[in-house]
Amino acid sequence: MRLAASPSPAAFPWLGAQASIALGRMALELHDPVAARLRHEARHHLSHLLTEGILRSQFEDLEERLARDDGRSRVPSAMSLTAAEVRVLQLLPTHLTLREIADELFVSCSTVKTQVTRSTRSCMPPRAHRRCSVAASSACWSPERTV
Repeated sequence: MRLAASPSPAAFPWLGAQASIALGRMALELHDPVAARLRHEARHHLSHLLTEGILRSQFEDLEERLARDDGRSRVPSAMSLTAAEVRVLQLLPTHLTLREIADELFVSCSTVKTQVTRSTRSCMPPRAHRRCSVAASSACWSPERTV
């Protein structure tokens, strides 16, 4: 009874294989490198099954799609952002202006603009990041500021 109370992939290899294949497909759609690791997990779970049934064809489909994947990420990864960019991005939802974020982090406003621009390039489609860059550059402008 204890085994059924907390099912784990080790206890139910078909569950582990099915979950790894489904997560692998999702990771592949996002072009996340974790898809390759999930393929290995699925293979491990499949090796513990007496009969693989439909899971074998789903696994082979995942392997074929991984082989065709060009590896270019279409979504940002936390690994692609610098620590400074992450700090700035964490402050954006606070509705502080870029000038206030710069003061908070003890950096210049242009540094914050650069970090926002670089992170939005990583996170958004090209047309959207151009609009964000324009907004970021105007956010530090004020009537009192002389050129």
